[in-house]
Amino acid sequence: LRLNPWLGAILEVQAYRVINRRTGSELTVISNDAPSSYGALVDFIVVDELTHWTKEDLWTSLFSTAAKRKNALLIIISNAGFGEGESWQWRVREAARTSPGWYFNRLGKPPSWIGPDALAEQRRILPKLAYRRLWLNQWTAGSGDALEADDIDRAIALKGPIRGAKRGWRFVA
Repeated sequence: LRLNPWLGAILEVQAYRVINRRTGSELTVISNDAPSSYGALVDFIVVDELTHWTKEDLWTSLFSTAAKRKNALLIIISNAGFGEGESWQWRVREAARTSPGWYFNRLGKPPSWIGPDALAEQRRILPKLAYRRLWLNQWTAGSGDALEADDIDRAIALKGPIRGAKRGWRFVA
């Protein structure tokens, strides 16, 4: 409002609400508290970074809220996440991707606004999985960005049982 004073005549900004004085429309910013989110009737919901939400309860509330209004619009903006094929966020993604009722769009390459030098620095410094998830929008199979699932499998999978101790080795389970 300080940069666009004409908006001050139209909008009233409160702590967690913005009200359009002309139309009565409201923007309400809610906390991530699922129990207090039930019962709202809304027209527009923006879900930001769903892949980083630790619990599913707020998603359940918001998704069911959107269904209560015929023309409600629900938007999810997020990068790839963890738990490909397993996490609740992956299930939401796949349901949206395969449903004719959703518009689904996925960027498979870095956005055009990041320059090649900045992207090269990201690739050099970030763990490989983090770079692929954050800049190439590729989901990871595990619960983090540090280790590839194949590396973990190779580290803990033996070809067969070990019979007794092995000289020079210590085994811990």
